[in-house]
Amino acid sequence: MMNIYSFGQGQAIIFIHGLVGNHNAFRKEMAELSTDYHVLSYDLLGHGEDRGVEVSFTLEDLLQQLHQVFQKSGIEQAHLCSLCFSSYIANAYAYRYPTKVLSLMHIGGHYNNPSPLFDTFQSIGDIQSLPYEEWIYQIATKINWNSPYAEESIEIFTQYARKIHPSVLKQAFQIRLQSDIKELLKEIKHPVMWIMGEYDYLYKSAIYDLHQIVPHVHYVEVPSAGHVVQAYQSRLLIDIYKQFLSKIQIKGDMVVRSI
Repeated sequence: MMNIYSFGQGQAIIFIHGLVGNHNAFRKEMAELSTDYHVLSYDLLGHGEDRGVEVSFTLEDLLQQLHQVFQKSGIEQAHLCSLCFSSYIANAYAYRYPTKVLSLMHIGGHYNNPSPLFDTFQSIGDIQSLPYEEWIYQIATKINWNSPYAEESIEIFTQYARKIHPSVLKQAFQIRLQSDIKELLKEIKHPVMWIMGEYDYLYKSAIYDLHQIVPHVHYVEVPSAGHVVQAYQSRLLIDIYKQFLSKIQIKGDMVVRSI
């Protein structure tokens, strides 16, 4: 059973939360945008009503789940707004179903480039023999590398990760290591906005060639923000996203103008 949370009318925006999060990750953004758009969110597999349950959490499973959101909501097309890990889902979905996606907005998005971030994901696999609580803490400390918000981020991540079944997290890191999202991105022609926090150093290490593989990307670094930009600069994020959306015009199935 999957709950879909839906508000407003107009063009659809589907918000996809990050790993160990939930459908409330974009609560403020959804409330603001629901005055002009049909906004939707849902819980990823193993994160909602089945939180703590061992589930199949492959990229294919996650694509099928997102496809169900379109089908159950009667949506033909939507903008996709993703956070961190869910950028893998959004990009792969846009590649597979290009006519169903109007635009892509990635917050803290990344892909599988040789980088300190990729090295970190590999090292996380090496510590899976630890007790789960210690493994979670090691993940949190490794992915919050050199950030002024590290202490707060570690506390939040460990709090929510404890509620997720260990197999879900392990499958998620396999997706990050094995999915060739970079090659898919090269084929994507949709309008793309990429948001990174000023202090999101580790995740920025993986996207050094973003403008080469997505020449039309609109890239913005948000000041005084860490990895989860909306936690620090929600108002600014909303304004940036509104401006991006306002410059996209749709005619039939075609995007005819964007930034």
